Amino acid sequence: MVLESDIIRLHLVDDEVLFRELAAWRFASSEDFEIIASCGNGPELAPFAEDLQPRVILMDVLEDGSTFAVAEAILLASPTAKVVILDDRVRDQNVRETLRIEASGYLTKQQTFEHIADAIRQASAGRRVFVPEVAGRLIHSNDGLSYPPMDYLSPLATLTRRERAMLVRLAMGDSVREAAIALNISANTAANHKSRMMKKLKVRKSVELVHLALREGLIMVKNTRRR
Repeated sequence: MVLESDIIRLHLVDDEVLFRELAAWRFASSEDFEIIASCGNGPELAPFAEDLQPRVILMDVLEDGSTFAVAEAILLASPTAKVVILDDRVRDQNVRETLRIEASGYLTKQQTFEHIADAIRQASAGRRVFVPEVAGRLIHSNDGLSYPPMDYLSPLATLTRRERAMLVRLAMGDSVREAAIALNISANTAANHKSRMMKKLKVRKSVELVHLALREGLIMVKNTRRR
């Protein structure tokens, strides 16, 4: 049984009536969601959001163009609200607007209901959520998240899954031996992964690995440790 404090008070905003009604029905059938309101345009949303104080607002990219202006105003007036943008497909400009207003996420209607519902649960818990094809292009830096053009190729694209895991362990401060233990591989294999990885990334010092891992969002500053 879900505790009342864990129930996610959700406000749906979508100008497609059929989609809005179907989404409301699906969310209402989940015991951890409560649909407190739904509406079809931005101006309708503002007074509802202030009076009802939803935990999460799932907001369609509306045809009237009001989406991001309204969402930004709500976030300024209600900093605890989580706004998740729902697009019909990935549009780069809308992703960048989502990042600009510091919304909690960007999803699309091409995802399954289960994926969207799980993402809203994560947003409610304070995490930022993005459709996979967007998450793979985001760049993390001290200035926050940015979304580069499609022709940007991350240096991590050349790494194997194991080399990427090795990069994370080393960037967090592990020695080669410690990384080998964590990854359940031999020290020699770990050393070979490190050598190939550094050659692919064109780096010579371990501190460069830390900087790269931070820039690419593989680790956060709090995850690193001094040796």
